[in-house]
Amino acid sequence: MPAPTTINEFLDLVRKSGVLDDKKLDAYLDKLRAASAVPSEPAQLASLLVRDGLLTNFQAEQFLLGKWRRFTIGKYKVLERLGAGGMGSVYLCEHKLMRRRVAVKVLPTAKADDPSSLERFYREARCVAALDHPNIVRAYDIDQDDKLHFLVMEYVDGASLQEIVKRSGPMDVLRACHYIRQAAVGLQHAHETAGLVHRDIKPGNILVDRNGIVKVLDMGLARFFHDEEDILTKKYDENVLGTADYLAPEQALDSHGVDIRADIYSLGATFYFLLTGRTPFTEGTVAQKLIWHQTRQPKPIRSIRPEVPEGVVAIVEKMMAKDPNQRYQTPLEVVEALTPWTQTPIPPPPESEMPRLSLAAMGGVAEQTPPASGPAAPGPASPAPRKSWSPPPGGSGARPLTDPTTKRTGSPGPTGQPPREPRALAAVVPASPVTPRAQPVGSTQVTLEPTSDAKVVAAPAVEPVPAEESIPWDQLAPDTDDLSARADTAARPSDRPAVSRPWPNLLPIEGQDPRRLWWVAALAAILLLALGGLLWWLIAGSSTPSTEATASAASQRPVLKVSQSARDGYRTVAEALRKARAGDRIVIHDPTIREALSVDGRIWKVPRDVTVEPAEDLKEPVRWLLPEKARADQIVVLSNLEGFTLKGITFDGEQRVQDAVLLTGHCPGLTLEDVSAQGCKRSGLMICNCMGASGRPVSVVRLKAVTARDGEAAVAIQLNPDVRDPAINQYITFRDCRHEGPSKAPLKFNPTDIKDVDLAGWYGR
Repeated sequence: MPAPTTINEFLDLVRKSGVLDDKKLDAYLDKLRAASAVPSEPAQLASLLVRDGLLTNFQAEQFLLGKWRRFTIGKYKVLERLGAGGMGSVYLCEHKLMRRRVAVKVLPTAKADDPSSLERFYREARCVAALDHPNIVRAYDIDQDDKLHFLVMEYVDGASLQEIVKRSGPMDVLRACHYIRQAAVGLQHAHETAGLVHRDIKPGNILVDRNGIVKVLDMGLARFFHDEEDILTKKYDENVLGTADYLAPEQALDSHGVDIRADIYSLGATFYFLLTGRTPFTEGTVAQKLIWHQTRQPKPIRSIRPEVPEGVVAIVEKMMAKDPNQRYQTPLEVVEALTPWTQTPIPPPPESEMPRLSLAAMGGVAEQTPPASGPAAPGPASPAPRKSWSPPPGGSGARPLTDPTTKRTGSPGPTGQPPREPRALAAVVPASPVTPRAQPVGSTQVTLEPTSDAKVVAAPAVEPVPAEESIPWDQLAPDTDDLSARADTAARPSDRPAVSRPWPNLLPIEGQDPRRLWWVAALAAILLLALGGLLWWLIAGSSTPSTEATASAASQRPVLKVSQSARDGYRTVAEALRKARAGDRIVIHDPTIREALSVDGRIWKVPRDVTVEPAEDLKEPVRWLLPEKARADQIVVLSNLEGFTLKGITFDGEQRVQDAVLLTGHCPGLTLEDVSAQGCKRSGLMICNCMGASGRPVSVVRLKAVTARDGEAAVAIQLNPDVRDPAINQYITFRDCRHEGPSKAPLKFNPTDIKDVDLAGWYGR
């Protein structure tokens, strides 16, 4: 459905969804009317409902986007979107009857038909179900709802080690020792109980809850070491699985035969990350890192943090020994080695590191009587104060740590950087108000009107965020008002009054003559027969074009001409894009153009498969520059475009822009071909929160990037932590791309920010 533009349309969506009891909603609206605080905009009402604990952030976002179906998955009501993992999206849900909060991992519908993905998903369930330990995320159930396969797991109210270090910098030594020891205890249980090898231990897969309990999660790559009949990787010939920054040397060669010592290496690399704030090998391509894990030693920890005791460094180095025989042989040996360093208890993590959920997601309801005037308190209610890890400014918050073996004393060190909100495990209340674009919707019955002297209560605005492509909310059930469509979240007739609709009710109901439906059907059949006869008469009486002519016309792609001097075309690419239709070609006839282009396919409604390219009579690629008086970070920004192709262009930043081209959003099938970039301060091509699709990746073909100084990147791939959709750079390929210039690191990215990115087609000068 279109996004709601009035309060009544928004309320209609809320009522149809079934997420909120009608009596509770009506009582709340009565209080708003009594206080003369009825807002006039849907976003304002959504913010009030979130503030007062009636809706969650995610629910309000979906309603503001016009979506109302599929707020249940099986027996569970969806509260918030927590994030996306390698095997699907994860939602915070509540059991309808037991009211227990759980994390539900949903396999994307696109992967349900893929035998490898489906088998790995159920394998993950078997792996987790075989374990029951406080340091491992528990699995409660696996089920299927229509075409949705989902895994019900323990909800961990906390943050990952990756997020904590990214926010606060290198971790206190004592705290890092405790967390690694707990993770090793969990791995030992998996090893002893089920002979399980995790194979993807990394900071992002180790959580810390509000009480300081460590939980190992994401068993999607795990396998039973002694079960030869259940080796999924061998069945599907997936030779290298895991994450490059934390992968054991032997795992890079063959993932089939690794044992628990590969997990010990990865846990050691995670330990290194906690102590230094950096991965063992921060630069280089994925292929280079895999080789360096086998041949190089990472930068010594004490050269980065001299205060780390030598005994702790020795433990990390033994965990990361290249030869598996030189490492600790079981996680229990790691636990024993860390025992002398974990005798001093540590407090829980500070609240600033923990996720902030909306009030409704936390199970609370605020006082629902709005004030007569004045602003509302922003955000959810603060939790009760408690003692937590709170280092003073400029210090570590812990007394000097004494090496039990050498008796030397070292300070755990500072925490470093200012905090940022965690992005993967928490749905954060938006900080800035964003109102969705008004779109026309059908009429509906008026149920609530703002009073003329209404006092609108200020509340944190809810920003509508589109659903992640890994499991698009649209695919859980169609957003349609078709009377025959299945709506799992529709209310029972006995529980709710009928929702008024802008079309007549054609179905027989209690007290209504059922023959009415037959009369309507008969009338519709007569009209269809009459229309069919008229169409047959028109076709028979006119000349029919030949099949060849029809095929020829269909094969010709329309051309939109762009030229400053042309009278029969468009002066800018932006003008042409606004007029383009699916499959059109936009042809540039000027050898040089100056235009700042920023196009978002969701706002502009750009059709799919549009191509922008030079005219065939131009002997050189088109030179594209920023207008002389324009100020912009990029010359071209492409966002949320499907099948869009840009080729034959040389971008020149003239040392005025940060990046020549920025790619962001969901862009399945987007292609940059025969493109050059030069004269930029930061990178020739910036890719940020950009996602293609499986089978339709974002393709960069024959890119030539010229850098002028060391430190400037040819291509940079990064994440904006404030953007939740997409929350990863995924499905991107490079082919025959090259770099010229003095930069020693022409390709810059963090391996944790990318997934399914093919860098094989990238090479330096």
